[in-house]
Order: sequence, then structure tokens, then C-alpha cells
Amino acid sequence: MLLLFITPSSNGQTKKDDPNSGVMKYSTLIQYLKYAYVDTIDESKLVEKAIVETLKELDPHSAYISKKDVVKPMKTW
Repeated sequence: MLLLFITPSSNGQTKKDDPNSGVMKYSTLIQYLKYAYVDTIDESKLVEKAIVETLKELDPHSAYISKKDVVKPMKTW
């Protein structure tokens, strides 16, 4: 089990004032996992999953399509 206590930096800004506090929190989490988690993590997989789950929370019409899932249209001329 890995317990993390991630707190915002003490730069004088509160969460409400700082639009990047969530991004910084997630980045800190990834860094802790990379260096302290017992197994190797797939950082890109975790980031992709976070993006997908975030967009699911918005509405049923929002979705993330990764670069590998984008199919380039074939030229038919």
C-alpha cells in the first residue's frame, strides 16, 4: 500500500486562485509513483486514462481520441 499526502506548494496561492493546482497535484502523484511505487508504472497509460476519465465526467458527448486511434482518411482520387 502506498500512502501519499500531496499538498499544494506554499507560494501563497490557494486552490481557488490557482487554475493549475489540479495539474500540479497529478504531476506530483506521477513523480511519487515513478520513484516510490513498488512496481514500474506506465506513465503514458496513466495519463491517457486520466484524460479519458476526466472527459467522461463532462458529458456523454465528450471523448478523447488518442493519436494511435485516429485513422487517417485514405485518398480516393
